[in-house]
Amino acid sequence: MASPIRCGVCWMREPCDESWKTCKNGCAPGFYGQICDKACNNGHYGSECSQKCGHCRGGVQCHHITGFCPNAKCDTGWLGTKCDLRCQKGRYGELCVGVCGVCLRQEPCDFVTGDCPEGCQPGYMGEYCNISCPHGSYGPSCRETCGVCKDRKTCDKRSGVCAFGCELGYHGELCKTACERGKYGYQCLSTCGKCIGGEPCDKATGKCDEGCEPGFSGTRCL
Repeated sequence: MASPIRCGVCWMREPCDESWKTCKNGCAPGFYGQICDKACNNGHYGSECSQKCGHCRGGVQCHHITGFCPNAKCDTGWLGTKCDLRCQKGRYGELCVGVCGVCLRQEPCDFVTGDCPEGCQPGYMGEYCNISCPHGSYGPSCRETCGVCKDRKTCDKRSGVCAFGCELGYHGELCKTACERGKYGYQCLSTCGKCIGGEPCDKATGKCDEGCEPGFSGTRCL
């Protein structure tokens, strides 16, 4: 004589219909099948196995009823007991402890790897765009070299502008242009004296290192 069919886990733990050997009102959350004897699988859980599991570590099946991931272990970039919470903007990686660098246009970094999809904001460099340009450099990936800023200070790491102006003997927005022949000093606004042989004066001080033309005297041959 065949063994009687037994129902699995019916809705609200109701007894199964003895006539039809089915659960009259369906299955309890986490179970499916004609007699509700199969636990949800293939990445689903809950009522009628209609809810999708989160990002459990290594793609393992979440709990068939609650959706919790085993040991609350999530794939990189995800959080929560169900591993269904993506890292917040500005965070990435394992348990979302990584802090994004300064990505181009202030875009968020990749929430899994921390990479900046379109590169770094000018003034920053490195794999994660978290390294400020070193002294004397600026711009995209810090590839540009600062001009000659006053007191040899570094320029703005983003724009290259010298905040306090140029060193004597240089001019221009980025202080990269040396004074033209015959000019010297602040922003190259001063004119050299009569240096001997028509030689140019010192671009910073205006001095004539080799002396003056006849009839002129002083360090600047005025």
